[in-house]
Amino acid sequence: MTRVCKILFVFLLLSNLSSAQLQRVNFGNWNFKNVKDKNYLPATVPGTVHTDLLANGIIEDPFYRDNEKKVQWIEKEDWVYKTEFDFENTEEKIDLVFEGLDTYANVFINGQKVLNAENMFRGYRVKDFQKYLVKGNNVLEVLFRSPIAIEDSLSKIFYQETGIRKLPETGRIFTRKAAYHYGWDWSPRFVTCGIWRDAYMEMYEDNKINNVYINQAFNDDYTKAFLYFNIDLVTETKQKYEVHIINKSDNTV
Repeated sequence: MTRVCKILFVFLLLSNLSSAQLQRVNFGNWNFKNVKDKNYLPATVPGTVHTDLLANGIIEDPFYRDNEKKVQWIEKEDWVYKTEFDFENTEEKIDLVFEGLDTYANVFINGQKVLNAENMFRGYRVKDFQKYLVKGNNVLEVLFRSPIAIEDSLSKIFYQETGIRKLPETGRIFTRKAAYHYGWDWSPRFVTCGIWRDAYMEMYEDNKINNVYINQAFNDDYTKAFLYFNIDLVTETKQKYEVHIINKSDNTV
């Protein structure tokens, strides 16, 4: 059976993508501390504050005996993660990318706030990040607020606005965060925080492809396949763009 791939789209682009190159730059060493403390400790990113405290010998194995009770203080504290990196002036554009922040977080570069996060289940991107950078050393900090403190505040506001005081599952219903962190019949209570997925910078020239979605359809006898492309593009100037599909034999289909 012969299969024919038919491209059914024409794009108006803002630039020619043929020269676009995307480079991912990971950060070096991360450190963390309780905001009340003076000294930083080594951290692992991706990770959580509980695993970093365990790795540094600050807490004992929370899964051993009744150690779960001894680590409940962690959820009531604010924590900050920090990394430093050098930057040289460049014509390339830079995006700061966090694939996952758990949960209430403020991001600062050289003391300037560039991002406010409040959802564990989504990624965050700071576009044109290069405009916040200085030549030489730069300091990136992520401040995590206690989710318990935030939830208590939101519960009080909710009561003032609605008169409803008793809520199911207490204040955690206001937070976009993994429910099992608050304890389950199969899980201890570790209301943690941290940079739980990859964090990096994306460097590119005038244009890049953020995402590609392909929808497939077939004719009645399945002799032809139709591919519909939805491409999220970041570009500069308006221009027509042509796409070719190359098979495993490097032939255009």
